[in-house]
Amino acid sequence: NARATKNLLASYQRLLRYQDSDGGFTYWGRGDADVALTAYALTFLNDAKAFIAVDEDRVVNAMQWLTKQSASETASNALRMRALAHARPKDSSDLDLQLGEMARKAAELGDPYAMAAYALAALEANKPELAGPMVEQLGRLAQDERGAAYWVLRANTPYHGWGRSGQVETTALVVSALAAWRKAGRGDETLNILIDRGALFLLQNADAGGAWATSQATVAA
Repeated sequence: NARATKNLLASYQRLLRYQDSDGGFTYWGRGDADVALTAYALTFLNDAKAFIAVDEDRVVNAMQWLTKQSASETASNALRMRALAHARPKDSSDLDLQLGEMARKAAELGDPYAMAAYALAALEANKPELAGPMVEQLGRLAQDERGAAYWVLRANTPYHGWGRSGQVETTALVVSALAAWRKAGRGDETLNILIDRGALFLLQNADAGGAWATSQATVAA
């Protein structure tokens, strides 16, 4: 509706203030650009195109900046690849190569957040064969809390989430990956139950206003 479009346009215009001259996005409109934040901004810009006019040069600059980065943190790198897979043509050979290289390191990940982001990147790139092992491993890493399922936070999230809010953000990303796997026509009743249990954990951790402790936890949930 008109109000939603107005809010989206205002958000878009404000977001552009945080893009630096190299194309990356900063947290405060100054300082170094951040890989995870730029990945989030790039995805937002591409999704916004369906509803408002978006400056294509801004999108290209962000994509080019993100392409040149090589995040040292596995989770940030997985978010980077997911955003690029979302923005690029599905036959992008260089991204396929990067996904393949990360798949070979799958056994070393051990971080549910990174694995979920990687699985989503592989599915965005139409490479379900690379996402499958991650989904299986995520299923084994699920923890129980009074019948609900959650995934343990191994380190601060790329958006600086920690503690309970970081755990919610991690669980929300995992549930998104599992749901994307199901949407791709994979999985069985066991997966359906796990998704429901993960969603129950998220609902149990919402505050009285229907949000979560941080903005990224809320967005992910």
